[in-house]
This record gives sequence, C-alpha cells and structure tokens, in this order.
Amino acid sequence: MTVAPRRDEHWTNGYCYRADYVLADKPKRIGFILLNPAGVRRPSPGRTMQSCLAIARRLDCGRASIGNLFALPAPRPKDLRSAADPVGPENDRALVGLVHDSDIIVCAWGGSAGRSGAARAAQVVGLLRDAPCLYALGFTRRGQPIHPVARIPHRWLRVAAGESGLLLPHERLSP
Repeated sequence: MTVAPRRDEHWTNGYCYRADYVLADKPKRIGFILLNPAGVRRPSPGRTMQSCLAIARRLDCGRASIGNLFALPAPRPKDLRSAADPVGPENDRALVGLVHDSDIIVCAWGGSAGRSGAARAAQVVGLLRDAPCLYALGFTRRGQPIHPVARIPHRWLRVAAGESGLLLPHERLSP
C-alpha cells in the first residue's frame, strides 16, 4: 500500500513557485522542472504528479520537489501566452533553490508552450549550468525534454546545459 505523500506548496502573490512532497524517511531528493503548475490546488495529485512521484519512488527518493519554467497556475499551456507575467518575479530564485536542494534534477517541461516556452527554457537551462546531476526522459522533435506523461518510452539521459540554452544529451544511463 502506498502512503499518500505530504505536500507543501510555496505561493506568493498568485504564483506557485514550488511544490515539495515528502514520500518517505529517506535522504535522496529529486527535483523536477516542468512547464507550469496546472493542477496544484487539487486535493490529490493529478496525472503529472502521480508520474513524477512514481519516478521518485522507483529511484528510492524520500522527497520530490516540483518547479516550473512558468510559476503562473494555468490549466492550459496556451493560457501562458496571454498572461502579462507568466514566469513570476521569484521563479528563478526558486528554481536555483530547487537545484541546490536536490540530488537529481529531471528536466521535463515538454514542448507545448511554443516559442515563448522555448525562450524561457533557454533561460532556465542557463540557471542549471552548475547542477551536478541533470537528466531528461528523452527529447521532443524540437529538442525539448519530454514531459513525464508523454506517450513515448522514457529513456533516461544524462544531460548537460549547453551554451546555446539547450540541454545536450551527455550519456544514456539510469540515475
């Protein structure tokens, strides 16, 4: 029987910068960087969070933290394009904190935010240059790391933050 994770969300002025889940009393910590907090106010984890938490459990992690390219909660990625400030003023600081608090970072924002998402992803990749353990589950045709619920097989890839703002596959392996 799986115990429901304890969730702690970090909200400021309508933005959700981070969600932390306590899964077990184990030291290993995993961080996910996704697109945006779509369903954070749900009483139980949605499909994306269930997938992230399942990955965390498979890797024997005690904690999972979720950060996003955009901190604005929006049910659909296209809603981000019309928002005045979908990133949020504290999001970069929150993502740097997530990197420092995690043993493994999984980049998994997918490709559904279009050009604005690709530009923001390049900014975030710049923040990840010092991350010791970056992974992706595979890549979209446009070079973005696939989302955890993508309907393609996950291939764990060690990645590096490239100078061009893209994640570069480094080697194929398991974390």
